Amino acid sequence: MLKKYADAVATPAWGGVIPSNVESYLARTSLVKRFWQRLKRDFLLLITCQVFFRRETLPIKAKRVLYVYLGAQQLGDSIMDLSPRVLWAEAGLQVDMFTHESIKSIYDQDPSFNKILTSPSEFGKAYDLIVLQSYNVKCLKFKWRYFFSMPFVTLYGHYYGPEFNRLEFAEGTWRQVLKIGVDNPSYSIRPVFNLRIDHEQNGRELSQVVLAIGGVVSWRTYPYWEDVIRETAKLAPNINWILLGSANGQRVAEQIVNSLHEQCSIVNNVNSMSLDEVFQTLKNASLLVAADGGLLHVGRAAEVPIIGLFAGDIHPRMRFASNDLAHVIHAETDVANIDPEIVASSINKFFREGASRLTVEYVGSPPDCSE
Repeated sequence: MLKKYADAVATPAWGGVIPSNVESYLARTSLVKRFWQRLKRDFLLLITCQVFFRRETLPIKAKRVLYVYLGAQQLGDSIMDLSPRVLWAEAGLQVDMFTHESIKSIYDQDPSFNKILTSPSEFGKAYDLIVLQSYNVKCLKFKWRYFFSMPFVTLYGHYYGPEFNRLEFAEGTWRQVLKIGVDNPSYSIRPVFNLRIDHEQNGRELSQVVLAIGGVVSWRTYPYWEDVIRETAKLAPNINWILLGSANGQRVAEQIVNSLHEQCSIVNNVNSMSLDEVFQTLKNASLLVAADGGLLHVGRAAEVPIIGLFAGDIHPRMRFASNDLAHVIHAETDVANIDPEIVASSINKFFREGASRLTVEYVGSPPDCSE
């Protein structure tokens, strides 16, 4: 009984199975700690009286929903978390989303949302249901303060701890909430960007490779792009390279162009394009080469073939579906441990043989992942 109570922090509430490192998480996290993690949240539910308004699924007549999305302000996470919104139309929902300004700027005018709100003063007066991310302090405090007695559901519930495939988790939990395909979920939803932009493919440029330059986290930031271009050009000198990224990659991009502009065709668009323009660029590209980060997820939404550079606990199935056109090179601790010759070889193989369903090449031991 105690173990079942505690293991809720590592088990999706709807009972599905998703790619995650749950086995290693359970091995390194004591039963007492897991028990305490759940107990704290149950205590919050009780003292805020929200335990009385909690629901597991959408009430029958509920159509107007406020979705409170106050998680990490990260592009990649938001694409994974929000892509199941394509199910809302099937359920006939009208959804307002309350979120950060940075998230609003990404999804502004997306037709999935009735409104995207960033201030409590913008709330409507006739919601039927509140959707929270989890039972954490921020979510329950919000619910207690603004919509005390309104019914609510959570997407994560008590789930907390493992690394996991956020898109498949989000799809599974939304299907549970909406009672759509719960008995046999196929995890068929593709990642999507802003749906006001056409996601249909209209053909790709030949020999156009996009490199995602820069990064926020050091062990997920690849430092050898210049060497990758040099090595690739030995066998494929006619590739047109496009450099994309945000301000943190600007200096590196300028160095690459200064070093190689006379030998290769390179266009530096780092920190000079809107996300909409980045998405269109990726829709037209032959290939995206990127470390795990926001541009990789935009690339998935654009359905461009991808060579991904991963490290640490992040297993490729925590980011990709098994039928994605992707090849992942995974290093044990840091993407900097991936030799540029390996990356260049993968690019050249892509142009020789074309894209294939998800394949993985490990540099060192693979991370734990069960599914």
